[in-house]
Parts: sequence; structure tokens; C-alpha cells
Amino acid sequence: MGKALNRHILKALGIFGGSQAISIVCSFVRNKFAALLLGTQGVGLLAIFNNAIDLLTNTTQLSIRQSAVRDVAKAESKEALGRIAFIVMRWAWILGVIGAFITIAASPWISQYSFGSDEYVPHICILSAVIFIAAIQTGWQIIIQGVNDMAALAKSQVWGSVIGAVVSIPMYYFWGLASILPSLLTYSVATAIATACYRKRFPKPSPTPSQTEILREGISFIKLGFYMTASAFATLFATYIYIGWLSSTASVSEVGLFNAGNTIINRYATLVFAAIGYEYYPRLSRVIDNTTEVRDHVCSEINITLLVILPMICIYLAFNDFFITLLYSSDFTPIVPFMKWAMLGIVLKAISWCMAFTILARGEGRDYIFTEVASSIVYLVSHVYFYKYFGIIGWGYAFLTWYAAYIAIIAYFYFFKYHFTITKTTIYLSLAVTAIALLATLLTSISQIAVLALAVVVSIATLLYIKKIA
Repeated sequence: MGKALNRHILKALGIFGGSQAISIVCSFVRNKFAALLLGTQGVGLLAIFNNAIDLLTNTTQLSIRQSAVRDVAKAESKEALGRIAFIVMRWAWILGVIGAFITIAASPWISQYSFGSDEYVPHICILSAVIFIAAIQTGWQIIIQGVNDMAALAKSQVWGSVIGAVVSIPMYYFWGLASILPSLLTYSVATAIATACYRKRFPKPSPTPSQTEILREGISFIKLGFYMTASAFATLFATYIYIGWLSSTASVSEVGLFNAGNTIINRYATLVFAAIGYEYYPRLSRVIDNTTEVRDHVCSEINITLLVILPMICIYLAFNDFFITLLYSSDFTPIVPFMKWAMLGIVLKAISWCMAFTILARGEGRDYIFTEVASSIVYLVSHVYFYKYFGIIGWGYAFLTWYAAYIAIIAYFYFFKYHFTITKTTIYLSLAVTAIALLATLLTSISQIAVLALAVVVSIATLLYIKKIA
């Protein structure tokens, strides 16, 4: 099972890492054309509308994308799978209608808060269609992800990103600022169509679940989704509080530097971490009742993720200044010290994430919200403290401290409450990867050539080791 499982994980990392890379490129191209053709006003309007869409979607869908995958993945027969797929889609429609209604009802408040007037109320009402379409698309994605069709899920994401960019850019060119709302609506339709082309169809369950059964059987993943939504809110709220504090204590420019650094971290890590959420989570959910299999899946995921991410970290550290200047400009080079310590924190993030998904796979909503609220508190306190005493480099120390604490929090549940274990091989590999990443971080202060040499050695060594275990 070991080599087969490792090969499966590598395949998932390749598929979803590639799809994420394409999506990022499409997003970059779309944003670049928006900046060139619409100017700062257009980019600002797009940002406001997109933020409203993200807020409304995340709030009204109750994280069903993450919570219901577990139920689909655990279906033990075609009949059970058809029944849960039917219930998921019914809930997607329910949440879509509720989300559209809330969008329309809240449109005056959103317009006033975002623009200072009621001028954009009709525009926001039109966005209710985007919220509804997103909910239906989420239902299809849940089922694709739950049955572990990695290729279909990745292809739908790639085609959605490509088609979305292709239909949006001409609108920017021909219609200018008037294209913003139609482009958002067309983009949502295009991405939904891409998902629909890969959606899974199952025979209608017999007998068809009644409305009461749909509500009763769906309440488990809705309840877990509520906890996940509350947890996400805690994280977003902590970030909001910190950015507000940073803006008032330092300046808006410092906020810009902080956001730029975090954007790089998130996009960089997404290339690897996407597979953990998309493929590993449903796979783990299927074996969560077997302690031995949980250990095997968690350890294999940690091992492969660390082996893939270590060369990436070393290569990034070797060209830290170049990457930041390429993605932004030389004005953002002050975040170089922040980024090099944050890269070390990504190692801790990889370990903690692989263990943390056992909480969701078990459906432990209360435990999950506890870990995320505790994590948010550590995030806020560490970022305030380290920035106050160390400046910009303190953000790197804070990121490292944050995930060190997160590992400790997750370890309590993983080892002591759920009684799961990890192998000695995983422990030794985790320590070795952390030590090498720390060495690369320290070498950046001595010689970038030395970091590059280390990156080459690490890349060759990890490639050989991966070939050995897979």
C-alpha cells in the first residue's frame, strides 16, 4: 500500500498543482488587462464587487463545499451515493435561493457601505444571480470531489479559469467600465458551465427523499458547515483587526507590504496545498474509522508534501529578491526578510494541515472551531507583538510562531483525544526537512550562491528519494 499510496499522492499534487498554476496565470492576465483597459477606477470597482461576492458566497453557503464532501466520500454503495448526491444538490438549490434573497435584501446596506450611496443597489441585486449560480456549481463540485475524480475536478477548474478570462477581456476592451457587471455575471456562468461539463450524474434515488428527509439528512453537513463558516469568520476577523491596528499604528503602505507578502505565501503554497483540500480530505474521510489506515494516509501525505515543498522553498529563498520584484516591484523588497522566515513556516503549515484534516474527516465541528479560534488568537497576538518589537521581519517570526502553535493545538486532538499516531519515519523526515529549511533561511544572510547550491542538492536528493518510495 505504501508505494501505491505515495504514487497516488504525487499524482494528485501534480494534477492540482498544475491546475492551480494555470488558474493563477489566468487570474494574473485577467487582472493585468483590467488594469490596462479599465484603469484604477475599474480595478477598484471589480475589487469591491468581488469582495462582496466572496463575502456573500462564503456566508450563505455555510462551507457546504467542505462539509458535504465528507458525506459523499463515505457513501458505501451506488444507491447511497445517489441518495446523498440528490440531497446535496437539493441543499445547493436551497442555499442558492437563500443567498440570492439575502443579496437582494442587503443590497442597500452593501451599496451604502461600499460606495457611500444607493447608486449601486441595482448592480448588487444583479449579483444575486452570481450567488445563486455559485451555489449550484458548488453542489456539482462537491460530488466530483467526493467521488475522488481528480482529473475531472482539475479540468473543470482549468477550463473555468481559461474561459472566464477569454470572455472577460474582450468585454473590458469594447465596453470599458460598463463591462464590469456583465463580465462578472458572464464569468460565473462560464465557470459553472465548465463544471457542469464534468458533473457526475446518478440515477434518481427510489424512493425519492421527501422534503423532511432532505432537511433531516442534510443537517449533519450543514451543522459542520456552520462551524466551519464560524471558524473562517474568526480567522478573517483576526486579520481584519490586525490590518486595522497596523494601519493606525504604522501606515497604509505597511498594510500594502503585509498584504503583498501574504499574497505571495498563499499563492506559492496553493500549488501544493490545493491537493490536500481537494483530494486528500475525501480520501481521508473514507478511512477515518480505521486508526491504522488513518496513520498511513496522514504519514504518506506529510512525507510527500514535505519532499515536494522543500526544494520549492530552497529555490524561492535563492531568488527571493527577484521573485518579489517580478511579482510587484523594487518598492516591495523590504518584505524580503519577512518572506524568508515565512517560507520556513510553510514547512510547519504542511505538517499541521495534514493532521488537522482528521478533525474535519471525523466531523468534529466543535473541535474544529476551537482549533481555528485558538489559532486566530495566536495569529493576532503574535503579529502585533513581533511587529511592535521587530518591524517588518517580525511578520516572518509571527508566521513561524503561529504555525508552531497550530501544530501544538492540532497535536492535542490528533494524539491525545483521537489517539491517532504517526510513524518514526515521518517524525525523522519532518525534523530533517525543518532543519534543512532553517539552514537555507540562515544561509540567505551569508551567500545566495550557497542557498542556490543547497537548492540544487536538495532537489536532486528529494527527487531520488521520491523515486525510491514511489
